[in-house]
Amino acid sequence: ATHTDLPTGHCIALVHGEERTLVANLGAANKFTIDDFKEAHLKLVLNSQILYVEGYFLAHSPQVVDKLAQLSKLHNKKLMFNLNGEYVCKCQEFCQQVDAILPNIHFLFGNRNEYKTFIETAKVARLHNISITQALEESLDSSEFQKIEDLDRIPCSVSGKYMVAFITEGSK
Repeated sequence: ATHTDLPTGHCIALVHGEERTLVANLGAANKFTIDDFKEAHLKLVLNSQILYVEGYFLAHSPQVVDKLAQLSKLHNKKLMFNLNGEYVCKCQEFCQQVDAILPNIHFLFGNRNEYKTFIETAKVARLHNISITQALEESLDSSEFQKIEDLDRIPCSVSGKYMVAFITEGSK
């Protein structure tokens, strides 16, 4: 999609000691709709092994993300998803959208606070995939963290596929 009135998105990482944050302007990506998803995009998906979706993109283009999730399942692609911020995870509509694609996600990224916020909102919203949400909550409560050496051997199945939750916490 081309939007001549909008800039290309950009992101700046700000780091001071152990503190870090991202400042983003999504630009034209905010306007990407299912109507913008063309044959060229489909070819990119089909020629990829992994699809990475930002939570911000889901927040404004849920139909496109639904299509990507369906394509990943249909064509056996790995789907990676990033929760992208506590404030996004406070939105019930966002959590419902995540819930809809959750069975197709292989790798879920977020920091501890994003996961906690997502889980709290999911409970209030009474989401369908509550067993997955409960498993995420148990992972957060665990004091044991695994060093991952072989992702193909992680024993957590989601709809016949594997999902790995990456939980970050500061510099750890």
